[in-house]
Amino acid sequence: MKLNLLLSNCVLRSLFAASLALAILPASVAAFPAPQWLAGGHGARVTGVATSPDGAMVASSSEDGTVKLWSTNGTLLRTLSTQTNPATAVAWSPDGTKIVAGTYYGGFISTSGLGLTYLWSAPSGSQSDWTGAGVSLTRVTANHYGKVTAVAFSSTALG
Repeated sequence: MKLNLLLSNCVLRSLFAASLALAILPASVAAFPAPQWLAGGHGARVTGVATSPDGAMVASSSEDGTVKLWSTNGTLLRTLSTQTNPATAVAWSPDGTKIVAGTYYGGFISTSGLGLTYLWSAPSGSQSDWTGAGVSLTRVTANHYGKVTAVAFSSTALG
């Protein structure tokens, strides 16, 4: 009774919540596996992730100005550069032969800046093509209305 008089209800609720969290914490932490993808990771926040159509690779975009290609076991296969522009989104073409990344460049209070899209291609889209010398930057396109926040390919031809 004396303890209840000395501590407010708010303090008692906080202590109860903290003790409950400590009781549950060991069970929840053990449920998560240790990180696997550490070697060659991004130097800034990851902004997008996309899986290749065949499921053999993962592409990740980052504010560090790169798009990284990974095998599904976490091995870094290749790094594509968006120069000094933070990459904001990434997508694979349905056939796996192209990767597109959206970026953001500049922009201040009175201007919106530029969004750029980078398009890379590989001959067949296989993992060996993406890691080999056949990868080329095909096109860089400017969006004069601001940041590119999402990119995608159509699965069917338009026209």
